[in-house]
Amino acid sequence: MNNKTKIIASILTLFSFLLVLGTVSAYRGDVTKLGPNYDPIVHANMQSAIEAGDYQAWNDIVSLRDNNSKITTYITEENFEEYSKAYSDAINGNPGSLQEFRASLGLGQGNQNRGTNKGSLNENPNSLGQKKMNRYNSIN
Repeated sequence: MNNKTKIIASILTLFSFLLVLGTVSAYRGDVTKLGPNYDPIVHANMQSAIEAGDYQAWNDIVSLRDNNSKITTYITEENFEEYSKAYSDAINGNPGSLQEFRASLGLGQGNQNRGTNKGSLNENPNSLGQKKMNRYNSIN
């Protein structure tokens, strides 16, 4: 293989990887997007259970679909009514209530400060990030 062929093959491989990665991660957290394991029958049954507020039916569907699902440790019979309202709001175009519900459970909070320097620069003048920034500013 010559260098031109290797370069083209590398670019195509990288492009394919990025395309697959974008497709797989696109649905996460957005109830209006279909995931890779989407099944229209399961989806219809699950939506019916959520709209009816029937925790037991919803739990049975989730358990049959995936025995290793962690969702049943977060969504319980006690908070299912709140979840079903938040889910319905998200389906109807208001994702904020579902995001608030997730935040109340401590879910989906892992990357909120990624790339913003909020973790290193804060109001504390003695923080390491603030000391580095002060040192940089005093030089320039």
